[in-house]
Amino acid sequence: MTTRKILYSPGYGAGWTTWNRENRDVQMLMLTYAPIVAFLEAGNCFTYEESETKWSEDEETLESEASLHPLLRQLRAEARAIDLTSRVYVGGAHQLRVAIVSGRVKIDEYDGSESFIVEGDFSEWL
Repeated sequence: MTTRKILYSPGYGAGWTTWNRENRDVQMLMLTYAPIVAFLEAGNCFTYEESETKWSEDEETLESEASLHPLLRQLRAEARAIDLTSRVYVGGAHQLRVAIVSGRVKIDEYDGSESFIVEGDFSEWL
């Protein structure tokens, strides 16, 4: 079976794919986003400040997208190209980890802490 690398956020406070369920294609992009996988595997990490997402009062626009790390801005732009209505939350980026899996996964989340289960036939498998 082919392996792939996925991103998940095991720390409490903010999920990664679980907090972005509005569009399945966007969720898949976030799960396997190769530029961020490469960034993390090179020993880099995002700071909390670089991943802080602040919405305006009407919750339709970001107030501080300029403060996001360039890779997170790039991810958000690619997500918007998939779905113009998608509001991608990247607040969990500072806790991201890379896992190598075989097959589909189901991402579980409790209070922002994500874990994953490999393979199975369930409606939330990605």
